[in-house]
Amino acid sequence: MYMKAVLLGLGMLALAGCETAPATGSAGGSVSAQIESFIEDAATAELIASECPDLSMTASTETLTTTFVNQMIASGVSPVVIAEAVDGLDDYAMAGQIVSDLLRAGVDPSNATSMCGYGRQQITTGSRVGRFLR
Repeated sequence: MYMKAVLLGLGMLALAGCETAPATGSAGGSVSAQIESFIEDAATAELIASECPDLSMTASTETLTTTFVNQMIASGVSPVVIAEAVDGLDDYAMAGQIVSDLLRAGVDPSNATSMCGYGRQQITTGSRVGRFLR
């Protein structure tokens, strides 16, 4: 996935002179879980934006990813830990989780009307997926 590559690249850029940090982020939970959640939400928003002519991403995937990584680093997570967490993620499992989450929410991922309605609902509720859309 593109976002996984960007996350890994950003983590690698910051490796020089890093100090170690705990493997948990400021929001709690493992760094891997936080990164996986971010990637799944951003990918869901991208999927919605690609299906819905009236919806678009609030920023490029690269910008969203850079902001996310910078926030993790600012909260004390080492770029080394970020890079290791990203490297350990399973793209296929994340894609399956996205589809599973959509189906559980009553959304048909193959139906643009269903996807667009879900996207608008996410914007209204202010979820992270919704904050990635406009």
